[in-house]
Amino acid sequence: MFRKTLLMVPSILSISCGMGLKTTVTVDTAYLEPSDEPSLSPTSEPENQPTSEPEDEPTSEPTNQPTSEPSSPTSEPESTSGDGDFVISNITPQFGSTSGGTEVTISGGPFDASAYVDFGGYPAQVISNNGISLVVQTPSFPGEGTSDITINTNDGSQTAFSAFQFFADGTGQTGGIGSVYYITSTGDYWGSTTVELSGANMTFVSPTQFQWWEFNTTSMDTCSNSSYQYPGVFTVYDFGQSSISLSGNAGNMSLLWDTSTNLFATENITSSLSNNTTYSLNAMSGGMAGFSVSNIMRSSQSSIVYTPAISGSTVPSISQYQSFSWSPSGADWIHIRLARLDPISLNYSEEVNCIVLDDGSFIIDGSQWGSWPTTTYDSSGNLVGVQIDVYFTRVIEQISILPHNNSYARIAGEYTLVGGAFAQ
Repeated sequence: MFRKTLLMVPSILSISCGMGLKTTVTVDTAYLEPSDEPSLSPTSEPENQPTSEPEDEPTSEPTNQPTSEPSSPTSEPESTSGDGDFVISNITPQFGSTSGGTEVTISGGPFDASAYVDFGGYPAQVISNNGISLVVQTPSFPGEGTSDITINTNDGSQTAFSAFQFFADGTGQTGGIGSVYYITSTGDYWGSTTVELSGANMTFVSPTQFQWWEFNTTSMDTCSNSSYQYPGVFTVYDFGQSSISLSGNAGNMSLLWDTSTNLFATENITSSLSNNTTYSLNAMSGGMAGFSVSNIMRSSQSSIVYTPAISGSTVPSISQYQSFSWSPSGADWIHIRLARLDPISLNYSEEVNCIVLDDGSFIIDGSQWGSWPTTTYDSSGNLVGVQIDVYFTRVIEQISILPHNNSYARIAGEYTLVGGAFAQ
C-alpha cells in the first residue's frame, strides 16, 4: 500500500540565539515539524511508511550565546537625574533608526519655551511644545545601541538614562522573516482522511540583503539538491516579548516566543486562516511599545496541478526530469519539493527543491539527483517501487516596512499540496 509521510512545514528557518538583544548565528534552513502528526490511512501500493522526520531535519541547534543581556527600555524611563524643575514621565516610542527622523513624544513637564532635547549628545529637532509634552524628531546616530535623552532649559536639565534604542538603519534590506502556511494532502490514494496542518511564524533580524527563496536555491527557476544550505548569517533581535498578536478578517492569532528556535510561532490555526487574507501585527509592549505593522502577513491559496496528476485517484509515476504543469494564479513563485522515501530507514534519503516562476510549466533539473532508482527492497526483502513525495507550494510574499529601522519584513504565505508518486 502507498504510505503517508510526516507532512513537514516547508521553507521555515530554525535559528538559535540567546536572550540578549541580539546575537549572530548561522541559519539552519530546516523544516520545522508541526506538533501533531497526520493520521492518513493509505489504501494502496508500497508498504514504506516513515515513522520519523526526514533526514534533513537538524539534530541540534547552534550554541552561540551572547555574553551579556543589553538593557531593554520601557515606556517609562528607568531612571532620571538633573537639576531642572520639571519631570520626564513617559517617552513614546523608545526605538528608532540610526538614520534619524523618528517622531518621539516626551511627556512630563512643565517644559518652558526654551526647552531643547538631545539624544546622547546629538541634538533633536523640536516639532512642538505645549508645556506638558515635547514632540521631537530624532537625530541621526553614529551606531546601534541605547541612548540617554536630555531635556535642557534655561533653568536646568533632566536626563533619562538609556531611554531610547537606536537600531541600525535597514532601508532597502530585510529585517523581518517568517511565514503563514497551510498544508494539505491531495489524491485519493492516501485514503479517506484529508490532513490539514497550518501555522505561522516570524522573527526579526539585523538588516541584511536577502530573498526568501534563497533558503531553497540560489536563483529563480533553478533547483538544488539535499546538500544545498543557505550560506547567510543572521543577527537575531530579541525584543523582550513573550508573544506577539496578529489580527485579520478571518480571526486573530497569538505567536509565542520559542527560545529553542528564536521564532514567534503558532500551529493549528486553520480556523483563523482563509485564502488571501491579510493580518496585521498588533502593538507590542514594554520597550517596544507602539511597534505595530499593518498587513504584515497574507495567506496564500490552493493551486491546480495538472501534471503529474497528484490529485487523482491513482498514484502517478514521475521521471527524473519530470515536467510539471499547473494553472498560473499570480503567485510570487512556486516551490516544488521532491523527496525520495527510503523504505528501510523510513526517512527521506534524498530530495530536490526547485523555486520557479508561476508561469504554469517547469521541467525538474534531474541532474540534481545523485541517483534515480525505480525499484528498491523494503525491510522484509520485498521488491517495491520507489516512492517520491511531491510538495507543490504556491507562495506569495507580503512585504512591509518595519518601524524600528525602516527595513523590509518578508513574510511568505504558503499553500502546500502534498501528493505522492512512483519513480519511473
